[in-house]
Amino acid sequence: MDQDRNSKDTNDNKVTPINQNSQPETNENGVTAVQQQYLEEFQAFLVEKGIPMEARENETHVFFMTQEKTPSGAEPMMMIVFSKTATDVELFARTITHVPDGVEDLPILNAINDFNQEFKYFRVVLDSDRDVTIASTIDLDHGFNPAAIFGHSVMMFQASDEVFAYLTKLYDQVQ
Repeated sequence: MDQDRNSKDTNDNKVTPINQNSQPETNENGVTAVQQQYLEEFQAFLVEKGIPMEARENETHVFFMTQEKTPSGAEPMMMIVFSKTATDVELFARTITHVPDGVEDLPILNAINDFNQEFKYFRVVLDSDRDVTIASTIDLDHGFNPAAIFGHSVMMFQASDEVFAYLTKLYDQVQ
């Protein structure tokens, strides 16, 4: 019996090699079939609702962008970014405000930390150019809903108004 178990003819202990080329199939633009379906559904949603967003693409992503002014005066670049191959979408409210060079960092960073605790679905960041941006990622593996994605972007736009109003007042206090 031990001889049978240790025999070289049994397949019990063989390891099947992983296919090194297990990347999903893509179309001529490098987009997977699933992501292409999501892009088409999202574009159809924008057209149906009459929402003007500029579409652009590069080698890895498709971007939908618009720039509007918030009630407090921020003009963030709102971006909804689909990966061509991964099932996620990234949302940005870019350059909500620029932190002036003369403003001390610590109060700004503390305010950003407070916003990050308040906003459960967004993260507020200060980049190396001293621009404040709000970002979020939605995993589409759990379902795709264009209205929910756009609604998330609208909430981010509203949050950018709050961040802008607070930080611009803070700049005056800490300069």
